[in-house]
Amino acid sequence: MPPKATTTTPNSNSNSNSNCMETAAVSDGATVKAEPTDLRPFPSVVVRWDQSSEVKLAAIAVSLKVRPRSADMPPTMQERAFRCTRSLVDRPTKLSHTHIARSLKKEFDGWYGPAWQCVVGKSFGSFVTHAGGGFVYFSLDDDEDDNNVDTNKKRLSVLLFKTAVRPVIQSEATQ
Repeated sequence: MPPKATTTTPNSNSNSNSNCMETAAVSDGATVKAEPTDLRPFPSVVVRWDQSSEVKLAAIAVSLKVRPRSADMPPTMQERAFRCTRSLVDRPTKLSHTHIARSLKKEFDGWYGPAWQCVVGKSFGSFVTHAGGGFVYFSLDDDEDDNNVDTNKKRLSVLLFKTAVRPVIQSEATQ
């Protein structure tokens, strides 16, 4: 299943030149409300991945029982998030949601640089600002779901995003 489409509009309240986006996500599995806002003075260029990457990612998501909900991230990074999360969830000793979030954050900090944030749970709401190209929101189906027809069962949801990090420069007046 390809990620849902989002729109990008300039933010009139900011003078920043950073490539940040604001996105809301709800983990109830029904709908995801995503409304990114580009903080740069000019609207950003929408990056389209080639169709073979999207098809491959969709096949990987199906095989891992992952449901992508919303993404602003290259397919290879999404694949890493899906595979890492699935391996953490499928361990013989069950990990807490906090441990899964910490492990996924450390994985992405190690591969793609610092400032990654992760939220894992069955029920949460969020509204986050993230760096462009650094956002994915998805849910995982349990292996027991094959035998259980209960569609009201809450799925484990994952929100992974990168924040913009800028060095703090002290002015001469404050030193």
